[in-house]
Amino acid sequence: MHRLIHSVRLGAVAVSLSSALLLAACGSDDDDDNGVGPETDAQMALGFQVARGTQSAADSAVTVGAGGTTVIRGTDTLIITSAEMVLRDVRLHGEGSTCVANDSTLTSGCATILLRPTILDLPVNGTDGGRVTVTTPRGTFSSVRLNLHRPIAGDSIDAAFRLANPNFADVSVRLEGTYNGESFTYTTDVSEVLTVPLPSAVAGGSETQQVTVLVDIAKWFWAADSGLYSPIAADEPGAIADAVNANVRTSFKAFRDQNRDGVPD
Repeated sequence: MHRLIHSVRLGAVAVSLSSALLLAACGSDDDDDNGVGPETDAQMALGFQVARGTQSAADSAVTVGAGGTTVIRGTDTLIITSAEMVLRDVRLHGEGSTCVANDSTLTSGCATILLRPTILDLPVNGTDGGRVTVTTPRGTFSSVRLNLHRPIAGDSIDAAFRLANPNFADVSVRLEGTYNGESFTYTTDVSEVLTVPLPSAVAGGSETQQVTVLVDIAKWFWAADSGLYSPIAADEPGAIADAVNANVRTSFKAFRDQNRDGVPD
């Protein structure tokens, strides 16, 4: 039986696989092989980092440090001091493999990193965060699937999560910081299953393979022409909110990163 906690938080400290916290891929009790499944001796690790200035527009300045992520574009200054995202059903995919949503069955080319809704504390101070190591089948992985998730009332799995995390009822992203000196709390209900390709396939073997997901959070509030959208205005439905949500969807990159420095190997 899989043991799960519905409210899990991935912070800025690397963590190892724990069956009480995260659900890694494992054999189904209904399989013909009595749940043994394929060979499972590969170690894969997935973590998150905030992109620095090189990922952002040429006309912007981005600094990441102890005070958070600071974005300056035109006459606008945005400082993000906290960034949280709800993720669900995060997997590494092999090329040509088929992974069934919300299924924990162990299959070659389909490595489950986490299954239940989880709050990711994105490390806006530039550290390496939320890194999870799991045992997977041997195989070659070509993409990361991220389900940026809005916990809804009608989902039985989401129900306990919403109860434990009322700030994330129908909310997938929550930011705090200042915009041109004014404090803000920004939330959105953007919900999307994102397939983030790995530029070079990662093969699971005896050595733990490190994969980093880079989030270009500075890009989220870029205005179409110049300057930055106000997170205060983006918190309300409308054209600005739609533009920010579109930027969020395209802000993820993934790559092999053995030394976890945020630069592709």
